[in-house]
Amino acid sequence: MEILEIVKDPDRLNFLADQFRQGRDIGDLVILLNSDSDAVVAAAAWIAGEIDNDLPNAQLLVPCLQQLVKHNNPSIRFHAIGALYPFLNKADPAVKEMFIQLGSDPDEAVRSIAHAALRRSQSQK
Repeated sequence: MEILEIVKDPDRLNFLADQFRQGRDIGDLVILLNSDSDAVVAAAAWIAGEIDNDLPNAQLLVPCLQQLVKHNNPSIRFHAIGALYPFLNKADPAVKEMFIQLGSDPDEAVRSIAHAALRRSQSQK
C-alpha cells in the first residue's frame, strides 16, 4: 500500500502534510485517521495537528481525534491530543477531566502533553 511507504519516508510524509496545510480535502485525512494501520493513523494524527483548524471542514476531524485519545498506541494518543487541543472548549469541565485522566496515562509522553494541555487550558480562563 503506497500510504504505508509515504508514512515511513519523512520527505514524502511532509509533502503529504503540506497538501493538507494547503487545503487538500479533510475527508481524505479522516479516511487516514480511520486506517487499520497504526503507522498510518499516527501519521494522520500528526498531520491533523499541523493543519489550521480554521480550514474548511476541519471540524470533521474532531470525532476521530476524540476517539484516538483512547487508542492503544501511545504515539497515536500523543498526536491526537495535540491535534484535538485547538478545537476544544477549554472552559468545558469534560475537557479538564479528559486531560486529568490522560495525565495518568502509562506513557510518559502522553502524560506530559496532557499536563501541558491542562496547564495551558487553565491559564486561558
